[in-house]
Amino acid sequence: MPNPNSQPSNAASVMREQIIDHALAETAGELATSNEIAKAIVDALRLLHTELASLIGSQATSALYVRSMHLTRPSFQWLSQATQAPDALFSILHGELSSREPTEARQAGVALLRTLADLLVTLIGEQLTHRLLRSAWGRPADDELSGSKRDE
Repeated sequence: MPNPNSQPSNAASVMREQIIDHALAETAGELATSNEIAKAIVDALRLLHTELASLIGSQATSALYVRSMHLTRPSFQWLSQATQAPDALFSILHGELSSREPTEARQAGVALLRTLADLLVTLIGEQLTHRLLRSAWGRPADDELSGSKRDE
């Protein structure tokens, strides 16, 4: 039985981070405004919602979003309590992220995406989660996955 604290899990976590970074890179780069960051985060959530809903249904997908918001909220207390309706969640989240400084908006949005991805890993495993994320957001270039372009 594999050790959950072994190197492959760390590599998988890095891969999830790279997929998330790739999802936001084009529209929410380093110089993006809060509004651009909010739009990129919400767009990423909508794309993933479409992928997930086709597999597990809209209600189950919404429940995952609500849980992700609940788990992210203690670090970003200005985030609202999540609602079950995805459109309402996306609209409220966009407004909240847009009203923050770009750095804070990015941190909260990435934390939310990371939390959602981590929840998916606990439910369906790393491989299927990575497939879903890539299907929704595209695939980072091979050099990004190898870590050769990562800024640390």
